[in-house]
Amino acid sequence: MSIYNHFQWYYFDLHSTDGYDLICTFHHVPFNSAFHISIVDIYLYKDENTELHHYFVLPQKNAVIEQRPFKLQFNTDNFILKDENKITVQARDKRVHLRLDFSNRIQGAPPRASLLPAEYPSDGFYWKVFAPWCDGRAGLQFDGRNIELRGKGYHDFNGGNLNLKQILKYWYWGKYAFDGRLFIFGEITTRRHETRSIALLASDGTVQMDENPTRTVKDGKEFYTTRMGEFSFQMGERRPVDAINFFMSTLNSVFITKLLEIIFQFSARLPGLGKLHRYMENARYLRYRCKGTSGDGQPVTTFYEEMFL
Repeated sequence: MSIYNHFQWYYFDLHSTDGYDLICTFHHVPFNSAFHISIVDIYLYKDENTELHHYFVLPQKNAVIEQRPFKLQFNTDNFILKDENKITVQARDKRVHLRLDFSNRIQGAPPRASLLPAEYPSDGFYWKVFAPWCDGRAGLQFDGRNIELRGKGYHDFNGGNLNLKQILKYWYWGKYAFDGRLFIFGEITTRRHETRSIALLASDGTVQMDENPTRTVKDGKEFYTTRMGEFSFQMGERRPVDAINFFMSTLNSVFITKLLEIIFQFSARLPGLGKLHRYMENARYLRYRCKGTSGDGQPVTTFYEEMFL
């Protein structure tokens, strides 16, 4: 029985027309912490540079959740609001102020799927795609800078009731934007070497999901067969955007896990403990950007994510 009896995170990203990539995640119940905290995590990339990585902690007990319209609010400065096709996100502390506004192009109920193979009936890890294809804008202030962004936005939700480190080994997520459409392919591998794949297509105000897609790669070209049709992409070199190393406990002791979390956080800040911090790193999250063409010659931009557990 894991001490991580559940987790929840709300993910948002915005890919602007001028080359910025913005990511904001509200970890309402973090998947890798034994503390009763919530974490707001913000990244800003330009080309292959990390312009900003900033996170801050909020008391989990302060979170108020309401439905119809949906609201997750910690205080007047930190909240998520979803009302019909409008989504508003605000994240603010002493250093950073972020405001996101999305207009969702997709109508109807958001699709939901389990991300675990059938061999794990008692464990839950699910993905709910609220807004895969949005018109978005953002205002971001930090360190005396004021950045305005406009482009395509995306929002999903993940939740579950397991220790990801104990069960998962690898996570791959690729998003392909082309010809007014968004195609997503995800693949998860467990420590028992079972694989779970999933695909999604957002276009023309609709979203379709396939929970049994196939993927093959030949001569650098990617081929996908799904119930929504067949897709192929000739992609160029994947250009790394970020690499994040972190610590995830597999232990079921609350006390020991909390102690290890504290040691990991303070070892990153105290001189002379860098080797200890690097020794404790046991998980890695990678982000890439790439350009290419679709099978019918349309330009494609991609954003890949990988996690090694």
